[in-house]
Amino acid sequence: MIATGPARYVSSLEVEEVLSSHSEVVEAAIVGRSDSQHVPCAFVKVRKGSDLKEEEIVEFCGGRLPSHMVPRAVYFEDMPKNSTGKTHKHLLRERANDKGWLIKMETKWSIIAQNPSPNLINVCNARYV
Repeated sequence: MIATGPARYVSSLEVEEVLSSHSEVVEAAIVGRSDSQHVPCAFVKVRKGSDLKEEEIVEFCGGRLPSHMVPRAVYFEDMPKNSTGKTHKHLLRERANDKGWLIKMETKWSIIAQNPSPNLINVCNARYV
């Protein structure tokens, strides 16, 4: 369960189920990035040879989940596992916190390499999505 704001919660199991229902996705995990709103971030492992993009995953989830549950950032990488095969979500949270912010400017998705300063967001007239 990820708290994304006042009285707004994201069921990680529900989002992972939707992500896993995509034909190109082999495995998925969702974590909250440790910022003021705990932005939902998806880690996805895709089939070999797949050219799936972040925007496609966001669109796919957008049609099946409430807007506050849609992942705002998608990372394509293998999941760290323990000896019994359980995903180490604490390691994924650390990775999500080290990654850049995904922000929306008008209708175009852009990735900023490092966490942007609030001034940069105001200048870009962007909002967190």
